[in-house]
Formats: sequence, C-alpha cells, structure tokens
Amino acid sequence: MASSPGRLKSCSLALGGIAIALFVSRPLDAQTFTPPDPASLPVRLGPVWVNPRIGLTNIGMDTNVFNQPDAEGPQSDFTMTLAPVADLWLPAGATWLFGVVREDIVWFKEFASERSVNSVLRAGWLVPLTRFSFNVGTGWTHTRERPGYEIDARAERHERELTGAAEVRVLARTRFGVRGERRRYTFEEGQTYNGIDLREGLSRTSDVFALTTRYE
Repeated sequence: MASSPGRLKSCSLALGGIAIALFVSRPLDAQTFTPPDPASLPVRLGPVWVNPRIGLTNIGMDTNVFNQPDAEGPQSDFTMTLAPVADLWLPAGATWLFGVVREDIVWFKEFASERSVNSVLRAGWLVPLTRFSFNVGTGWTHTRERPGYEIDARAERHERELTGAAEVRVLARTRFGVRGERRRYTFEEGQTYNGIDLREGLSRTSDVFALTTRYE
C-alpha cells in the first residue's frame, strides 16, 4: 500500500491556508481552558453564544488528483474547499458547555467522484477555576480526506473521539497540565485500496497521553 516516489512528490498548486473570515475571533480549541468573552461573540441565540466563520482553505489547480506516478500521466483539475464553522458556548453556572459544528465542502470542477462534504461535530464541558481548570469532550467526524500519504484513495470513514485535559497554575503566568485522547477510526464497508478492505485493515483505536506547559 506504499506510494511510489512519483506519488509522494505529486503536488497541488492549490493555494492552501487561505482564510477568508466573515467573523473574526479566537477559534475554539479542543483543549481550551479560557471561557469566551461574550462581547467578542457576534451572535446570540437565546442563552447560546455563537461565533460563526467561513474559510476558503484551498483553491487552485491540483496537478495530480489521483496521486498517479509520472509514467501513468497524472490528471489535473481545479479544486476548492469552503469551510463554514460555528463555535457554540452555553454558560452553565460558573462553567461552560461548548461545541463546534464544521462542514468542509470539497469541490472539483471535472472529477465529480472526488467531491465531498466532510463534517465535524464536537461538544464538551469547561470548568475554569482560579488555579485549576479542566475540560472533557467528545467528537464525531465523517470525512473522505486521504488517511495519509500511503493511501491515495479518498476513503470514506468515521472518527469518534473522547478527550480530557486539566491544568494548574503554578506561577503568575505559567501553567502545567495533562491531556488524554482516545480516537476510533472506522472505515465504511466497501472501501478498498489495491484490493485490500480498508475497514478490516485500517479501522483502529488510537490513544494519546501528554504532559503540557503553557506560558501566558
């Protein structure tokens, strides 16, 4: 399932990383420890504060849509990715419930088979105490983005995650913490690559544990 050097060097002339923000404020981070400033959030729906944004994260010519080696004649196409996203905040006493709703709309001009809508939903609970803060969360992702450089197919899969993080302030501007994450990758039935069933071969669970430090 390894790609040839020709595939690895296949590159897109797309201008990645372009961000066009209709509403600008600090994006919600999965390990956030700081509650929002309501004055910085542009929309309020009842008790829920909303920070909507939209990004144009990719636009241009992909010179090798299918990651083919040079000998097979790579095919090119115009592509763009539009990414509307909304951060949601709901106060719950001295704590906050938070969430993220995101849709990545991937469009190709000629190759309709490569078009997709990748969805991300996340929710969590933040407890921001004076010296100690923690949060827990869960998330769900449905995507057709390539799993990595070793697989050229845009294989459909789901990702489910559980996260938790905590930190303590030890000095005026210094904080130490821990975080953990469990993520389950499940490929849809019928997703294959080079005759291999990806659901059987690559569905897996990944665990991450880390120690952190932060200086404000």
